[in-house]
Amino acid sequence: MSSTYSKPPQRRSIRLKGYDYSQAGAYFLTVCTYRHTLLFGKVTNGQMALNELGTIAFDSWLSIAEKRSNLSLDNFVVMPNHVHGIIHIGETEPMDMGLVASLASTKTPGKLSSNSLGTIVGQFKGAVSKRQRRSLSRRLPVSGKETFMNTSSAMKIR
Repeated sequence: MSSTYSKPPQRRSIRLKGYDYSQAGAYFLTVCTYRHTLLFGKVTNGQMALNELGTIAFDSWLSIAEKRSNLSLDNFVVMPNHVHGIIHIGETEPMDMGLVASLASTKTPGKLSSNSLGTIVGQFKGAVSKRQRRSLSRRLPVSGKETFMNTSSAMKIR
């Protein structure tokens, strides 16, 4: 019996190449639990019933905007294995796409600003992970980066 190691497939990036996700606008996000595990509660009679971890995710989402003056939250929902939400960064007026293209080309590759969508989502995931480790007696399944959530989509909607 031979033991061979095969690398897991590389995840395809869902980000627009060269786009600066700290640009002003409204963004629709979906943040999923690791392997889509049902961790945040369950739907009963058409209503979402949050469990303790679901309440942690709910409260952590609300706290996103408390630390940033350039950010506001719109509608969001915590589901059994994911969170959907709309985040407004800076001005929410529609941007000139020519300006967006020129700004995207001047962005430093690989460097996230503190106001970028990636940083904001990372801090949300980190806050939920940290609070669940302190509050819950069981340790949740984690991915390679010690988080039990993955960002499955981020789309600029305005």
